[in-house]
Amino acid sequence: VLQYKARFVTQSRGDDASSSYIAADREFNTKEIAKAAMGGYSVLDVPIATPNRFSCVLGPPDGSNLICVDIITIGRKSESLSDDKFACSEVVRQIVSPARRNNPNGAPVPPLSVKEIETISVYTKLDNDKIQCRQRTATYLVPSQTDPLAFKKWQMSEGKSVDVRCYDVIYSRA
Repeated sequence: VLQYKARFVTQSRGDDASSSYIAADREFNTKEIAKAAMGGYSVLDVPIATPNRFSCVLGPPDGSNLICVDIITIGRKSESLSDDKFACSEVVRQIVSPARRNNPNGAPVPPLSVKEIETISVYTKLDNDKIQCRQRTATYLVPSQTDPLAFKKWQMSEGKSVDVRCYDVIYSRA
């Protein structure tokens, strides 16, 4: 069981300030999940945090090399299923690279991994203080132009997911 704080924020829909929706606060929630999974000092920097792009520098608890994680949203969709239930999906590209400690203007460093991750979530309001979320994530490999082994793995995956995980998440009002 992984316990962490989560936050949701109100977002406006484009130019219409009267039309809004509730969205997860990606920066806050990512920091909290990383702290719960990797320790309190794991997130060292968040240089970019927008609804469609997120970047952070992580320091693994074992003190090994720093890594940079970039998450770029490729697509998302949501749908109301009933008064107390809605579903949403999001596809992101996750790029994990060694962090450049001393020379940010140096030659590009090839990523350690590049994946596309599809997350489908179904949220159900249980009561005014509790929401249940059933979540499924599927990870897909993407072709690499610089790593022959990664390219071969992508070919062998034949467009199928290489990892599927299901989670039951309960959000409780603090």
